[in-house]
Amino acid sequence: MLPGTPAFRLGHADHRYRSGDEQRRKRGDMTTVTTERDGSAQTRPGPAIPDLTLPQFVLCSANRRGSKRALVDAATGQEISYDGLAEAVQEIGAGLSARGLHPGDVLALCAPNSIEFAVAWFAASSIGAIVTTVNPQCTRDEIVRQLRQTGARWLVTTAGPTEQKLRGVTAETAVTETIVTGDHAAGTIPFWSLRAAAHAPTGPVSASDVALLPTSSGTTGLPKSVELTHRNLVASLCQTWLVHQVAEDDVVMAALPLFHIYGLQITLNLALLAGATVIIVPRFGLDVFLRAVQEYGITRAEVVPPMVLGLATAAVVDDYDLSSLRLLTSAAAPLGGDLARACAATRLPGQAGLRHDRGERRHPHRARRRPGPPQARRNGRGGAEGLRGAEGADHGAGADGMGGRARGRLQTGAPGRVHRRHPQVPGGQDPSAAARRA
Repeated sequence: MLPGTPAFRLGHADHRYRSGDEQRRKRGDMTTVTTERDGSAQTRPGPAIPDLTLPQFVLCSANRRGSKRALVDAATGQEISYDGLAEAVQEIGAGLSARGLHPGDVLALCAPNSIEFAVAWFAASSIGAIVTTVNPQCTRDEIVRQLRQTGARWLVTTAGPTEQKLRGVTAETAVTETIVTGDHAAGTIPFWSLRAAAHAPTGPVSASDVALLPTSSGTTGLPKSVELTHRNLVASLCQTWLVHQVAEDDVVMAALPLFHIYGLQITLNLALLAGATVIIVPRFGLDVFLRAVQEYGITRAEVVPPMVLGLATAAVVDDYDLSSLRLLTSAAAPLGGDLARACAATRLPGQAGLRHDRGERRHPHRARRRPGPPQARRNGRGGAEGLRGAEGADHGAGADGMGGRARGRLQTGAPGRVHRRHPQVPGGQDPSAAARRA
């Protein structure tokens, strides 16, 4: 846990700054601080955040878990064990290093969900490269724009329409090497051939190094790159693990796109950290989703509201056995209470819960909800909970940005801002990340 950063609950409470906070108060960083407390009115401590890179943290117990299944591709039946995953990550990372991928270089990962996607992500980040994840459904021009913006020199993609769409991007971007999973075209590198060229990478990787460059959704303008360090991602996992409580015997569905922070952090990184088995679905389809739940005994699935709508309304749901499901978690967009209750009451097995979380690409899961009591979970409700190890403050309408001071106490319903300081929050959005990497 970062020094002096209490957990908090969104809201307002009278609180005098303790002496340790005096310097922050003088800078005008914070006004009123609210803290998360347990039933005995004690401040709940945040989790310890280890000084590790994301791959070191997530895969630290992979060899101990040995032959247990780590990843299974529901489309092909291909699977890889925990020790096999650790070995593949090490060898592919060494192969990338041997071909000239250095710490600080940007590798673009433009592919649907697959075992290769996961291996490429862990391998590149383990040797200090920065990964920018790209939606393969984007247009060619949109992809070229992201490659230019991030300064990507390496591209990992998949055979077929995506690879065909991206042919010739080297003439318009800084990309010099294209690696392809599946059948590769002339002039590209077969993904698994990187293992043969392996040698020990050089140079240490720090937890403070940038690991991931996702792009914002462009709500307030064109999409921008978001810099997330290894520490940001590790801190997010430490905090969300306390709430999600994924277990080693869980079987987790990875139907959300791994190029999005929600899919990458929660369905892949968090599940592997906990020692669960991850069932990868290349692209969501209701029948594919339901079949995977039935065939693999899925216990947890991360979803978005359109998926909940399909589960609540499609007649085909009744044709499948969903009795293994323990929890559905919906996030990334608001989930209406009526829809949540309809899905929970009519489609989910009696023991299963439906939970709604908040999070966004810029903050890898900024606020979460607890599972709550069974009835609340089945109704799509839960006790709102700020992540432990975070700090928050209320700023009144007169506050001047993050450094300004609130003018007076905020009343319920009054306009204002809630400002947060989390160890998982990135330094900011950078529309010209490539400038510093040129």
